[in-house]
Amino acid sequence: MCNGGDPESRQPPSCAHFSSGRYYAGLGDFCLRHSSRGLPAACDYAPRHEDCHDFEHICFLASSIMFWWVIIHPWTSRIPTSSWTMVLYLMSADIVNTALSAFLAFCDKPVYSFYVTGPNPFHVSPVSDQVLGAIVMWVLGSFVFLVPAILITVQLLAPEKTNILAQQDASRGAG
Repeated sequence: MCNGGDPESRQPPSCAHFSSGRYYAGLGDFCLRHSSRGLPAACDYAPRHEDCHDFEHICFLASSIMFWWVIIHPWTSRIPTSSWTMVLYLMSADIVNTALSAFLAFCDKPVYSFYVTGPNPFHVSPVSDQVLGAIVMWVLGSFVFLVPAILITVQLLAPEKTNILAQQDASRGAG
């Protein structure tokens, strides 16, 4: 179902399939960039080439902004949302984070050759460094995805009078 927008209130045209496309684009891009961290060739190349490394960080930042834009809804955003979709969206991202973190944590040899041949300022074995990094990524990453998912779920399961998310979605749709 599409509408042509409202020039008076500066609302852009919207379609249900267009707005759901933003979910897929944000989640897809995030998962692709997050999973690409697991590609040894790319991760070995970037630290040796500063421009590539900087570009990699810019891509991660842009991907994260696109991912979280759908969740946070900045004041300029007019994305109609189903809050249960947001829970699924966050859980999907956590699955990708968990898979990559588990792979790195349980791998018995270093995945990235850069950490074997490169500088080692803390004198930690490459496998121990990889496991520690994977555990930090796993715990903090899951925390970042699951806490908002839990908060959204609590709001959705609250009685209708106190369901703040439903009231916000209704006021966005009316505005």
